[in-house]
Amino acid sequence: MKILGLGFNGYVGKNFQQYKPNEIELISTSQKDIDITKQTEIYTAIYKYKPDVIINCAAETNEDKSEIKHEDVYNINLTSAINLTRICNELNVKLVHIDSCFSEEPTNQYAYAKYGAREVIKKMSPETYIPCMGWLFGGVDSVNFDTLVEKHLKQHTSLFIDTTIKGSPTYIKDAITHIYDMILSDKTGFEYVANSSDGGITRWEMCDEICKALNTENIFQKTEHFEELAKRPANVSLPGVMRDWKEALIEYYNKTGENNGTD
Repeated sequence: MKILGLGFNGYVGKNFQQYKPNEIELISTSQKDIDITKQTEIYTAIYKYKPDVIINCAAETNEDKSEIKHEDVYNINLTSAINLTRICNELNVKLVHIDSCFSEEPTNQYAYAKYGAREVIKKMSPETYIPCMGWLFGGVDSVNFDTLVEKHLKQHTSLFIDTTIKGSPTYIKDAITHIYDMILSDKTGFEYVANSSDGGITRWEMCDEICKALNTENIFQKTEHFEELAKRPANVSLPGVMRDWKEALIEYYNKTGENNGTD
């Protein structure tokens, strides 16, 4: 099976490369290679590479930036995603559209764009596979909450951690492996892809478990008032289809070379 990856210079795309099964031929591209806002570039890429499947990771993911630059986030996350779906339908190429847990309960421009794309794609292309992932951690080049905690632990500096918003911590290795399995089995439609978290946990609870996994003191401070430009929903937890998040977190921090430690 030949897969063309769009937006694979980002965190999720890099981990699709990291955990690729041997039976898949993966062509990884960045926005510089293929700009999904330009339909001619999509057509050219499909005719050139002749993929069986396209995985779309191309997205504007900065929620606060999206509050300021509305046009950019809707162009990339909504309009271009819909155009890509139409082209895949036309050329009979299977599409995998990567979705985010933040589109579950839209409260900001990023989430509205992602939610809109998801709902339109579900209607116009039922054969498209749409995995919706939880709060991601681990893997290569992580720029998520786990690396923020690690950074402050290394620097021995405190940080205010939210105790109110709930989500589903999801090990990206588990998520990517599951998505590849679903692609190989020709999965279609929408699916939640998250580690089990029994109704969701807070950032504070996740931070506490990271400290335990690293065998270090929790030096952080709790807060119920975390000010951000983009309003976050109170609960973005997802039904778990994979193992317990704590088990996955411990594996990640025990795995040699996959994290930098706190020394």
